Amino acid sequence: FTIYIYVTHFVFFYFFHFFLYRLQKKIKEVIIKRKVNKKINERLNLKPFNVENKVEPTEPTDVVKIEPPKDTLLDFLKDTEYDYLFADQTDKTAKELRNRFKIIKDEETEEVKPEDPNALAPRKEPLYYRSHDTQNKECTVRVTNLREDVMESDLTSLFGKCGQISRMFLAKHKETQSSKGFAFVTYSKREDAKQAIAKLNRHCFENLVLNVEWARPSNR
Repeated sequence: FTIYIYVTHFVFFYFFHFFLYRLQKKIKEVIIKRKVNKKINERLNLKPFNVENKVEPTEPTDVVKIEPPKDTLLDFLKDTEYDYLFADQTDKTAKELRNRFKIIKDEETEEVKPEDPNALAPRKEPLYYRSHDTQNKECTVRVTNLREDVMESDLTSLFGKCGQISRMFLAKHKETQSSKGFAFVTYSKREDAKQAIAKLNRHCFENLVLNVEWARPSNR
C-alpha cells in the first residue's frame, strides 16, 4: 500500500509539472543594432533655438494723433486783434477773405540832410501791416466791447445810420462762430467814419458801452 501511494504521488507531480511547463509563454527578445552617424544624431537631438526667450508679438499701445496745420493766413487774421481791412458783407467764404486780406511789409526811411555832418544814418520805422488800399485804411473804424451774440446785421443797422458802409468784418471764433468782441467798419467816405466815431463812441449798445476809434496799423 505504501508503494502504491508513492507511485501515485510521483505520477501526479510528474503530470502536474508537465502541465505547468506547457502553459508557460516563451518571450523572445530581439535587439536590432543600426549604425547611425554621430553628427546626424547630434543634430536630431538639438533643442530649438531661443525657445526660452521667445517673446510674443504685442500690439502698439502708443497712439499718435495727427492734426492738420492751423498756421494759415486766415487763421492768423482771425486769431489776432491786428488792425486790418475786411471783406465785403457779401463775401463770406474763406477763399474770398484770403484774397482780400493782403499783408504788405513796408518800410519808411527818413532822409538825412547832407549839410548836417552830425546827423545819424537813415532811421527805419518799425514794420507794420498795411493794406494795399490806403483810402480804405483812412475810412475804417475799429469797434470793441461787443457782445458774443452780436450779428453783422446788427452792426450794419447801427453804423449804417452814419453813412454808406463799403466793408465790414466781425471777428469770430473758429470753433463756436461767436463774436470775439471786436469788429471793423469801412465807410466810403472819411467824413462818414468821423461822424460814426463822434456819434457811436461810448454809445450804449445791447447793455454794453461801445468803443469806436480809428483803425490803427499794428506795430508788430
